[in-house]
Amino acid sequence: MKEGEIETVKYTECINTWGGELRDRVEIEDNRITGRFIDILPRSWEDIGKR
Repeated sequence: MKEGEIETVKYTECINTWGGELRDRVEIEDNRITGRFIDILPRSWEDIGKR
């Protein structure tokens, strides 16, 4: 497993345990990527047991 894959598994375990959702974010300045982030946000929907 690569380092990035290990981090993804950790995020997934946190989300499955406490709920929430992931949002990826990239900051760009002068046509260059200056930052890559993964934000864990509180769940914005209610789990009612249906899809």
